[in-house]
Amino acid sequence: MKLIFFLLSGSVLFFQVSFAQNNPVKQDLPPVPTFERRQTAIVADVDVTDLTATTTKSTIEGGFLIKNNIGTQQGIFYGLVVETQEGGIFNIVNLGSINSLREGETKKVIFSTPLISIPEKGKVFLRVENEAGLSLGSALLSNKVDLLTISRPDFICTQQESAFLVCQGKEASYLQNVTVARTFFGNPLEEGFLFQEGPRIKTHTSKLSPGRYYASIYSKDKQIVAVVPFTVLGVFAQVGNIIVAKKEGETAPLASILVEGFFLKEYQLAVSLTDSAGNECFSTSVISKDRVFALPTDLDCSSGFITVTVKNKEGLTLATKTESYNIMPVVDRLQEKASTTQKKANDKSFFIGVIVIMFMILICLSFVLYVRYYRHRNSDGNLQEKIN
Repeated sequence: MKLIFFLLSGSVLFFQVSFAQNNPVKQDLPPVPTFERRQTAIVADVDVTDLTATTTKSTIEGGFLIKNNIGTQQGIFYGLVVETQEGGIFNIVNLGSINSLREGETKKVIFSTPLISIPEKGKVFLRVENEAGLSLGSALLSNKVDLLTISRPDFICTQQESAFLVCQGKEASYLQNVTVARTFFGNPLEEGFLFQEGPRIKTHTSKLSPGRYYASIYSKDKQIVAVVPFTVLGVFAQVGNIIVAKKEGETAPLASILVEGFFLKEYQLAVSLTDSAGNECFSTSVISKDRVFALPTDLDCSSGFITVTVKNKEGLTLATKTESYNIMPVVDRLQEKASTTQKKANDKSFFIGVIVIMFMILICLSFVLYVRYYRHRNSDGNLQEKIN
């Protein structure tokens, strides 16, 4: 799935409001320029294809292909998401992760997981995301296998106050525990028992910092029966994804960066790139309201590490992320595309050649059979004349 964003100064992308602040480290920073460029950025380009799945008495087994088309995609997680008919999340199953995929690399992923049940008229999707929760691709799985359907417990959980989830309904007492993670397939950050307050079941997550979270609600028999998204309000930022690649027609590589957050009216973005030995290749700082950046880097080193730091206007660090990168030269990418195109052309030519050869063999065989039949008929005619 290719994620392309058109960058306009002051643009805002898919963010909810939120509140409460951490204690980031303050640093003295020099004045930085304001970033007012208008560009197009590809912050991820991953294909998820060829999903297969079968069921046994106790497991779901399957596989899929995943290909990264640009830059180096780090921290890939994949799993199953069970949705209700209304689009709510009924269950999630973490299937595994991939450390990274190079540009142009394709990987075959095989998975196996205990058999799951789905709500009536529900659906199961394979979801692929990065460690920040950015969706990289998905595919419908429930149309490939037969799964047991069950009735949903009669309750609903919603966020009523900051960091409070309230579950209500006839079967709310059926609930027992809750775990919280920042993404669908991230490690749980907090676990605590639900507690009853009159007819309602409540839980709170007072130790969580500002941000988006998913609460997995467990029943008393230790099964997930709902996954509820919620927010802890406050100043929050995270680096959603980083891609360093050279586009065709560009003289310098671009660092495409996605920044997510709450209450980020204007902030500083510091970007530095070093080679594998730690020598600095490039660094810059900008002030912007944008959420997606495509920064020309003028790199002297084609591989190494990129560090992205998000600060507020006062210089307080809100988020930082370091990843490795390896720029694939445009000529290599063009050669790879040409090689792929040539292979497809060769395969097509081979297929056409086989059909032509089979057609010629069929014609020759028909001709031979016709000649033999004609000679046999003439031979029978001559023999009949001699007898007469």
